[in-house]
Amino acid sequence: MSIKRLLILAILIAPFVYAYREKPLLDDHKTRIYQLAGNTEEPLTEEQLALPAWDGLEYVDWVIITGIKDKTHMSLVSIGIVKYIKIVDTDWGSDSLGMKKDEKKSL
Repeated sequence: MSIKRLLILAILIAPFVYAYREKPLLDDHKTRIYQLAGNTEEPLTEEQLALPAWDGLEYVDWVIITGIKDKTHMSLVSIGIVKYIKIVDTDWGSDSLGMKKDEKKSL
């Protein structure tokens, strides 16, 4: 194998290695869900991470993509890749954690 082929192979594999190393973990998903539900940017405390509502969630790891799904409803709550987390079920946090939803003002 020539140096040129090795370089091309390394360039093709590097993004996947980076995505694997930087994938969001369970606590990252919990933090983002809580922040969205509470409309805050503060990190979670140990008490908030120990809430019983989190027990109904299952962490799913698809190599470079991670997600959290609700065990009872069998629905996807959030999905993440490379430090980015998208909340799919925006109502889960406010319903399960007992937070009030912000009423949107209509113009």
